[in-house]
Amino acid sequence: DKTPIQWVRVHALARFAHFPHMRHIKALGPTACMTCHGEVYRMPQVYKVNNITNMGFCITCHLQRDVNRDCTACHY
Repeated sequence: DKTPIQWVRVHALARFAHFPHMRHIKALGPTACMTCHGEVYRMPQVYKVNNITNMGFCITCHLQRDVNRDCTACHY
């Protein structure tokens, strides 16, 4: 019926953190969204799979991929 989707925020980052989605999508390719959000296409309702508001999740991911861990890459 062309009614817009009602979005409900599932994840919220701190105001001092920066997460450029396009940079991550480009780096991770087709599985980029699933890395943080899980298999959303299989969920009857979207829910938190990972605690991405915890910096440890991001650090672990960056360590596994041997990418930039400089504080200024994500923090203002």
